[in-house]
Amino acid sequence: MENAMDGRHLSALSAVEILTEITKTLQVVNQASWQDTFLSLWISALRLIHRVQEYLEGPVPHIAARLCMLLAIIPLSISQLVKFKENEINGEEKEIINLRKNGLIYSLQVLSQFTQLLSPPNSLINAANQAATNAAVFINGPNSNVKSEGNMRHLIVEACIARKLIDMSFYSCPNYVIINPINQNENVNNKDAPISNPASSIAGLEKLYEIAIGGPDDSARSAASNILCGACLLNGWNFQEHTIELVIKLLSPPCDYINHIPMLNSVLSSLSHVDTVHILSLYGLVPELAAVLMPICEYFGSVKPPLNNNNNNNNTNTNTNTNLNNDNNNNINNNNINDSIYSVFSKAFLLLLRLWKFYRPPQELSLLSRGRLELTLDFLLNLRNNHTLNSKSNTISINNFPKLRAWYFQNQACISSSSSALSGLKLNLKNKNPVHEIADRILNVVWGKEKNNNEVMMKSKEDKILVFSAWEILEALPIVLEFVLTACAYDKLSSRDLITGLRDLVDLLPASLAVIVSYFSAEITRGIWKPVSLNGSDWPSPSQNLLTIDNQIKSILSQAGIQIPNTYPHGMEPSLPLPMAILVSLTITFKLEKDQDYILGIIHQALENCVCTSCSPCMPIIASLWTQKAKKWHDFIVLSCTRSPLSRDNNAVTQLIKSCFNSFLSNTGFPFPRDSDSGVLGLLGNGLVKNGIRFPVKPGLLYIRSIRSFHDVNHASDVIFRLVVDWADSTSVDLVNATSASWSKGQPSLSFGICKVKQVVSLAASMLCIAGGAKLVQALYEKTFSSLVTLFSGDKTRSTADRVRDLMRGYAVAYLLILSGAFIWGVGPTSRVYASVYSSRRNRVFGRHMEVLARVLEGDVLVRGEPGAWRFYVVSFVGLIVRFCPTWIGEVRVETLRKLAKGLRRWSEDELAMLLIEKGGTAAMAAIVDFLV
Repeated sequence: MENAMDGRHLSALSAVEILTEITKTLQVVNQASWQDTFLSLWISALRLIHRVQEYLEGPVPHIAARLCMLLAIIPLSISQLVKFKENEINGEEKEIINLRKNGLIYSLQVLSQFTQLLSPPNSLINAANQAATNAAVFINGPNSNVKSEGNMRHLIVEACIARKLIDMSFYSCPNYVIINPINQNENVNNKDAPISNPASSIAGLEKLYEIAIGGPDDSARSAASNILCGACLLNGWNFQEHTIELVIKLLSPPCDYINHIPMLNSVLSSLSHVDTVHILSLYGLVPELAAVLMPICEYFGSVKPPLNNNNNNNNTNTNTNTNLNNDNNNNINNNNINDSIYSVFSKAFLLLLRLWKFYRPPQELSLLSRGRLELTLDFLLNLRNNHTLNSKSNTISINNFPKLRAWYFQNQACISSSSSALSGLKLNLKNKNPVHEIADRILNVVWGKEKNNNEVMMKSKEDKILVFSAWEILEALPIVLEFVLTACAYDKLSSRDLITGLRDLVDLLPASLAVIVSYFSAEITRGIWKPVSLNGSDWPSPSQNLLTIDNQIKSILSQAGIQIPNTYPHGMEPSLPLPMAILVSLTITFKLEKDQDYILGIIHQALENCVCTSCSPCMPIIASLWTQKAKKWHDFIVLSCTRSPLSRDNNAVTQLIKSCFNSFLSNTGFPFPRDSDSGVLGLLGNGLVKNGIRFPVKPGLLYIRSIRSFHDVNHASDVIFRLVVDWADSTSVDLVNATSASWSKGQPSLSFGICKVKQVVSLAASMLCIAGGAKLVQALYEKTFSSLVTLFSGDKTRSTADRVRDLMRGYAVAYLLILSGAFIWGVGPTSRVYASVYSSRRNRVFGRHMEVLARVLEGDVLVRGEPGAWRFYVVSFVGLIVRFCPTWIGEVRVETLRKLAKGLRRWSEDELAMLLIEKGGTAAMAAIVDFLV
């Protein structure tokens, strides 16, 4: 859940699907009751809420996205486990589902014991009180004038009732409602309060939608869309999925886009909020959002704004696909239409680009070893088309949007080019290419000089007017940026005029910020530009707080168990490469206002890219410049910079992973005592921050927030694997050293050892899966054989301690493979959508590993080391598969199962061999007969 809150990463698959599969997996693997399983879900989500009560100021998901997880995503995932249709299941399956329903009810009853976790944040006190009051009114009758004080449990119960997981009879549970009159005049001061009360029903949502589409005037339509996309989407948890469907539908109005400009402007502004974008991601609607944004971008980007009557450049003319000067648009004020067209296009375009890393530099594109599933526009469209195969929606392709397609490939060429500029696009006034002519005119408009009283000065902002379509401007911008960058490098254009011109350009067309970020990010990675001195005159100076920022970064890492040298060499004059200095200087000119969220989202990505792609001395400089400008973002910026050393230093990554293990597991005593400094609290903590970054940042949070910046996740995988083995060795030593007295007292030391190994592996599997997902798990299966050869090699003369160590190692590695695979692939049949992304690889990867084991047992593959050590691993692996993941066995070739069964029988593991064959299904019936004969 905490990993899902990383605002820098948007998931294309619904969190409901993922959480449903993980819940089923943990219930099976932990052999837990459904009551304990559901209780774990609620507790984990409540901890998620408490970790953000004193959140960081910055462009990261806050309380709304976390409440979505608790009050919407979890109930929806539970509904997939407890709901059924009478005609689709048999009696046995119905009994299982009823057992799950009872477990849900018991979990909600037991939840009342966790009083500290149930304390609501300030923003939810009124909602919790209202939920409790609703229950009190139900019990005492509709005419009763009662009030009750509520907590998070009341909101959870309301969410479950709204989705028909339980009924209102739960209100009668003992101590659920305690009558406690509330001061009517009490007013909790809360900056997170919704802009208005959300609609109370689905019918209310549909009414708001109708007003937003066909209201009497622009103000009514904008107000309705604001409520629908604001309070209803962020705070209407009980039917949030319906709200999102209507919001997506608003972006595809039934008639011409141009007649809905105010409404589209309002909707796009609301959707640009970081929490809103992330909530859409949690529902897996990023592909759908991309699909509805693309036609908006294509349309408004092709519109040529009408010329202002006061504009002296009326002779300027270019070809466009859309003309607004016609009879159908007489009701539109031409004095405002220019800004409106650019505004709608920019908001839609920048929101579309935030869905994937459009600025990704060439070397990052080539890092195939990262193993993670990164989103691209092509991948998003493929996912969307796969989701709509069984619906009436038409498949779409980027070829349906020629203007967007042209820019998309131009952008890819820009960031992938090995040269400093696009080949063939250099500014040449003699070239009659229309793109070059537009580039020349942009230069004249934005950076052109004019004479006033015999003095040469920059044009005023009021005189800077662009009369081209947005696509025309974006197409010409790389040429413009190359020209001004080169001019600044050769002192032909001052840094002040350069930054002022870029900012004016963004003010004229905010979408141009994306091209600026992409272009200068690519130039940063090429490393050919000389550094410029940040002296406070030509460029802003970071000297004011540079050393303080450097010490804070080092202190945070040290608190998380990572020791690094100073990131900024003392005594060095602050400097940055020219493209980086330009980009950072531009970004600090923007105000941190909510109506600028669509711009700040791109600036955030630019800042992250600069920090993670820069060399170490650049990191504190960028942080220092930004913290001087954005004091509210101080903690967020400093914490972001802690990821930079981890993005290039494998030694720092190793230290962080070891710190995660040490914080989660107890090092003292055997068996291991539990205390407040270990387990989940030791790994993630109670809260993200308390009174600023002076308090330690838990290593688990730092790992989650930095994992996508690791240069080589395979190194992280190797470290995690090695630590699992080391902890297994440590456990075996404790077992061997157990005194005879402890055995005589009946203390089951071996079972305690297995339990400790399971805890180690649960952490390791979680860290592996969020580090690299399906690809890293596949790599783990493929290289485990060679790792085992190394682990089990050595002298065949084995002592008792050696045999115990082999037992712990074999079980730990087997359990790691099973649990990691189950987290990604699921333990049984999965949904079509989930299978298309994850489970489809299970058959191939698992089948190959089983074939390797079969060849080892058959003697086709000779292995070194003690045979008994291999036996511990194979028996553990097959036993865990039979016990927890029998569905996987049916996907393995029958001949492979036959070989494995024969090998197990030679080891006198007849019962396990028989179970393995039986789980092969009907295809293995002949093998069962042969086995019995």
